[in-house]
Amino acid sequence: MPKCSFLLSQVSVLFFLSTHKPRRKRKVNEIQKMGSFMSSAYATPEESGSESNVIAVHSKDRFDEQFQAHKNSNKALVIDFTATWCGPCRMIGPIFNSLSTKFSQAIFVKVDVDELPEVSREWQVQAMPTFVIVKDGKEVTRIVGAKKDELERKIQMFSS
Repeated sequence: MPKCSFLLSQVSVLFFLSTHKPRRKRKVNEIQKMGSFMSSAYATPEESGSESNVIAVHSKDRFDEQFQAHKNSNKALVIDFTATWCGPCRMIGPIFNSLSTKFSQAIFVKVDVDELPEVSREWQVQAMPTFVIVKDGKEVTRIVGAKKDELERKIQMFSS
């Protein structure tokens, strides 16, 4: 079973430091100034719109159909391996949807790893979310985790 790649380290540290001993307030402020690793993963209001060009596949045949369609085009294929129980997946979902409208020159596909375990195994997905970018039928890059900035940068790099 793939593992969810959700880290609570800074959130936990902030909670602990803010609820224990007032003299640690300086440390809380220092951590808050550094920014949170989660800050780039949250969707901004304009990113959480409902418009999307993401194709949700619910069968191996449908996935194979989308993959073949991609191979016959010169577009990049961006695959989001996700799970309904995965917090970071739900967090970055609206961002993935907005990227699908921003980068119309790429094909965006969403695969639920619990619904299509054979596709997940075929692509060697071990953590969620995992984003795989495919160009000309070959994997060109992989992003593991809800890394919004890296995902957007790589999509831009391979979709042009």
